[in-house]
Amino acid sequence: MDISREILRHFPASLFRIPGPFVLAVSGGRDSMLLLRLFTELRRENLIDSDPLVFHLNHGLRPEAERETELVRRAAREAGFSLREVRRNARIFSRRARLSLEEGGRRLRYRALSRICFSLPGSVAVTAHHADDFAESLLLHLTRGGGPGALNALPLFGNLAGLRVFRPLLCLDRARISELVREQRIDYLDDPSNEDSSFKRNRIRSSIVPLLKEEGLDAVRLWRNFHHEISPEAPGAGLRPPVRLFLDRRLFPGASAPELKAILDPILRALGIPPASHRMTEELQRRLKNAEENFRLRYETSALTLWSAESGPVWALSRASAYFRPARFYPGKTASSVRVCYGEREREYVLTEGEEIVSWSPGARVALSPKGGGTKKIKKIYQELRLPPPVRRHLPLIRSRGLIVRICASFWNDLKDLEFPAGNQGADG
Repeated sequence: MDISREILRHFPASLFRIPGPFVLAVSGGRDSMLLLRLFTELRRENLIDSDPLVFHLNHGLRPEAERETELVRRAAREAGFSLREVRRNARIFSRRARLSLEEGGRRLRYRALSRICFSLPGSVAVTAHHADDFAESLLLHLTRGGGPGALNALPLFGNLAGLRVFRPLLCLDRARISELVREQRIDYLDDPSNEDSSFKRNRIRSSIVPLLKEEGLDAVRLWRNFHHEISPEAPGAGLRPPVRLFLDRRLFPGASAPELKAILDPILRALGIPPASHRMTEELQRRLKNAEENFRLRYETSALTLWSAESGPVWALSRASAYFRPARFYPGKTASSVRVCYGEREREYVLTEGEEIVSWSPGARVALSPKGGGTKKIKKIYQELRLPPPVRRHLPLIRSRGLIVRICASFWNDLKDLEFPAGNQGADG
């Protein structure tokens, strides 16, 4: 059976009609090479509207990496698709970021994939996740104390920090993928790191999942039982966790480590983040032991930022959220307008001649009056607005003649945009 017909038995063909190109994440392994063949067939049968773009990341971790890159190059060329090849050193990145090698590689992959997709309006990233990946992810979440949100892992359509992701192989399990690869004689290379028992996922894959399958586990049925969405217009509506929540600052000063855990765990669970570790609560207790009500706080993990100014709430932000990524810009309804997407919101701005949309940079200022009444640093305004650091870095600004004329603060919480005169670059305020 053709792979496209196999997939279309499970999902309607309308899912593959999108305004922009599909960006296929292809590593050279069995699953992603099947994905590439699927889209080759879909394009040949005119079931997609444009040629996909093949994305390949060479992590520089293994001698086999060059062979994988060459395999993907050849397959993309034979399919007639463009290839975007990126090289990064995952080992160095993971060490500097204090991440596991597995998490560091994943973060590099999605970071590079996001850059490509954000440069192509209407595009959708496509990954080769399948039903067994969902079963493994569910078990991983449960071992980390994950709540009900773990059941919603790997939706057909997802949103990762603003990146739209489509996973059309979730209707297949690993065994069926192997059958299709064999039937279609698809070349691929095994990744030896998949056998490395130092990774928890690999231990779950090799030891626990086979036992569960002997007891009747059907990975495809399991995925379908907890995922009902099939429309790209409403990808997982109502299933995605929030990306930011806040807490009353009065809960924190003098709290013991167990009390902090009781405060934080419901918030982390709502954000889809594992419960607070002993290390985390001990460190927070140390910082807040003698804190007064006007304490400042900034605590970060690979999944979470806790932050508070001297007043106002304590914000808990998922680091997977779009607040940690630059704003994205698209053409607006008119020639002079720009559609801006940042965080959870979208705004359209009409720009006058000489105006441009930028993000914060050191020394950025606003004019206090149009007639040379001095200027004020954006940094000071951000402090007054009590903006968390990631929002300060990426919040859209409109600049004219070297000065900021609008702070697009309405992208954050309940703030409103702030407008300033174009003025001139007079003395500091």
